[in-house]
Amino acid sequence: MTVGMLFSCKHLTGSNSRLLEILPGTEYSRYAIPLDYQPSRAFAPRYGYTRGKIEMLEQWFSAHNGDYIKFLDYMRTLRLGHIQISLSKRAPLAPAWVGGPISAFD
Repeated sequence: MTVGMLFSCKHLTGSNSRLLEILPGTEYSRYAIPLDYQPSRAFAPRYGYTRGKIEMLEQWFSAHNGDYIKFLDYMRTLRLGHIQISLSKRAPLAPAWVGGPISAFD
């Protein structure tokens, strides 16, 4: 199935035989991924732009700003040249910038 066919379909069947809904993307969208939750469709900046700051978070970040600056200074001292660019099948547990699992924190 080509990318063009993906976006011309309203629904696709997933591996668990349920229908997968194809949501509208942007002109840059190239891939559809199955998610087990409805993603946000608010393509607008988050807090601090169109919405006000969350006061409790603002206070916490301000209180720890010095620690954050120290941490950034420490990170700048690290040498990362030993980390391979692409994940290797010969050493799958070695760190790499590309090819490893996605860490979804957002």
